[in-house]
This record gives sequence, C-alpha cells and structure tokens, in this order.
Amino acid sequence: MKIKIHRGINQIGGCITEIATEKTRILIDLGQNLPDGDGVVIDTLAHNEAIGELTTGIDAILYTHYHGDHFGLFKFVPDNIPQYIGAVAKQVVLCKHNRLQLRHLYVPYRGRR
Repeated sequence: MKIKIHRGINQIGGCITEIATEKTRILIDLGQNLPDGDGVVIDTLAHNEAIGELTTGIDAILYTHYHGDHFGLFKFVPDNIPQYIGAVAKQVVLCKHNRLQLRHLYVPYRGRR
C-alpha cells in the first residue's frame, strides 16, 4: 500500500490524500483551499482540467466530511469517478450547494499553468 499526500502538509485545509495498492487508487478528500485574510480563495486546482489530470486512474473518492476544505472540489470531478460520503453529510452538501451556488464562490487561478 502506498500513501501520497497531494497537498495538506504545509497548509491548513485543501486536503487531498491518495491511497493506492497494485490494483486500486482512492483519493481521500478533494478539498478546496481556504480563503486568505481578505476572504479570497486562490486554488490552482479549482477547474475541470486540473481535477481531470489529478483524478486520472483514480477508482473512487471518499470524503471524510462536508467542510469545503475536504469536499470543495467535488464539482470538478469527471462523472465516471464514483464519489462517496455519508448519507447525512451528502444531504448537507447538496442543500448548501443548491442554495449558495458554489460555482460563484471561488476565484479561478489566473497564474501560469
């Protein structure tokens, strides 16, 4: 078994960890970075291309809970990758997503790729 921390070591939030065996690769959390002191979220992974690359070869994503710094990038995951979260947490996320229209709350990365 191999464990790879994609990010979350040198920062609070934005957690993304991969657990892999010879046959299976699973991401634990796919979190969005937290806002800076001005309330701005800068996240180089907050777009379809970046998450598409990160999730290539991933069999599933498991979310530990519904906070944005663990779950925030779910909307960019390709449809063919199963995503799992507890039933009550799913209800909270769907309610929050539908009411706040999360797509408008992040600031897309405008730096070099």
